[in-house]
Amino acid sequence: MKGNIDQLINNLNDLGRSWATYGLTMGKAALETSANTLKNTAQFLGDVSTKINTKPTTEPTADETPQQ
Repeated sequence: MKGNIDQLINNLNDLGRSWATYGLTMGKAALETSANTLKNTAQFLGDVSTKINTKPTTEPTADETPQQ
């Protein structure tokens, strides 16, 4: 009887470790995906900021000058 209880306890410990490993692996994957998404978003926002602050390289022609 004692051997059966010890085996049950070992099996439950193994099962618990398996679930913990699975949960931690999934959590790691989710965080990595979120980090990559944030990195791409930050890069995009930086690119937009650069484009907004970049002045045109040519002066507007008379046709393009706003009329007042």
